[in-house]
Amino acid sequence: MSRDDSKRSNSIEKRHQTRLGGREESALSVSDIPDGMRPAPKKPSGRNPGPKRGTNVFLTGGTGFVGDLLIRKYLERTDCNLWVLSRPVGGVPANERILDRIDPREHHRIRILEGDLALAIDEDADDSEFSQGFTDTPGKEPFDPYMEMMEVVDEVFHNASYLGLRQDAGERQKCMDVNFEGTKRLINLMSTFKQEVRALFYTSTAFVHGRITEPDEFGEDDALTNGWLNPYEESKWKAEELIRNAGYPYRIFRPGMIAREPGVDILSSHTMYGVADVLESGYKSDRTSQSHGPIHIRVKGIADAAHNIILRSELVDMIFDIRASSHEMNHIYNTLNATNTRLEDVLYSILYNLNPKMTYEFVPDLDQSQGLNHMEALLERAVYPLYGGYLFKKSPEFRMNNVIEALGKDYLTDRITKIDRRLLTALMEDYFRTKRSI
Repeated sequence: MSRDDSKRSNSIEKRHQTRLGGREESALSVSDIPDGMRPAPKKPSGRNPGPKRGTNVFLTGGTGFVGDLLIRKYLERTDCNLWVLSRPVGGVPANERILDRIDPREHHRIRILEGDLALAIDEDADDSEFSQGFTDTPGKEPFDPYMEMMEVVDEVFHNASYLGLRQDAGERQKCMDVNFEGTKRLINLMSTFKQEVRALFYTSTAFVHGRITEPDEFGEDDALTNGWLNPYEESKWKAEELIRNAGYPYRIFRPGMIAREPGVDILSSHTMYGVADVLESGYKSDRTSQSHGPIHIRVKGIADAAHNIILRSELVDMIFDIRASSHEMNHIYNTLNATNTRLEDVLYSILYNLNPKMTYEFVPDLDQSQGLNHMEALLERAVYPLYGGYLFKKSPEFRMNNVIEALGKDYLTDRITKIDRRLLTALMEDYFRTKRSI
């Protein structure tokens, strides 16, 4: 490892021991508050020149791939108290899904609100699905966390979302319910807060650029004009519009593909990890081909299709550095790597870890008359319907002017690790090793 690589490795978050079962959550919903019951939101007058950081933070999506680390960073880098929205899953109570991951010494700074912003609640039902009283101390009366939260929260971090990539009506409806309507419900909820909301942070996606063709660059303030590849991109763009028009001081973060930093035991089923899982399954089941020598795989796409990949820990650090900066509010930030990564390097990193002797080629389409091996057949069924639109195009060159203004021109080169083939291969080796151990 070079001296520069060693320097960058030291910036990657150290191994933590908490088991993080489950995958990215689509959880977000409190009841829609009828229009007539909503007080006017407390909005600052005039232009907000910089962040007034809050002391009580309402956070959604805390059980997901990024949200888990957002909670850790709030506890590590701020003195804020956190109000985290969660829901029970698979018999695991909402509070355990959050608190079991956190150092018990920090539990006093976290309140769990049980609910799901993705679901509309009957107005004739109880006040809220997550307003049930509870207490952390035996013998004390339970309190209503929802009512207490309304009194004190002055910062919101909206991170929860649903990653729906299939082009069908059901998938689009779910994306809109979670990503768009859920954001609308959140803004409605914020109108009931008693304190001035000093900052509203939102995790969007760089893929809101959609079907961009010209120009080959996409800036933070560029408008979309050519539609979307899937309902996820559409719903996130429309949620951004809600955030921008809500009247609160905001910052919107747009990450691309997110990679696990080495030495953590949280897994993801999205993007390159989902593809890795499919290829691994096909390789393990392709006994016939393996008995006749190394497998050759044909992949639909172009080798130079580029994707932007950033390490999860470095993404969250960038977000918190922007949060703490004096850059004026009401901006969008392309929280990305300064350099795109080629699709061929992603594919190589996966296949090399399955079998270093495996060969591959990129093709515009598969000749079905030649038959498909197990890996090709699984890609056809499980990958192309989701990611096919991203395999034949180059990502735009993302302009990051707002990031540079907030953090300085050297931040991207000094703090963000370039993801090349060698590092990708090592990261994928760590991913497969983690899968075997948990």
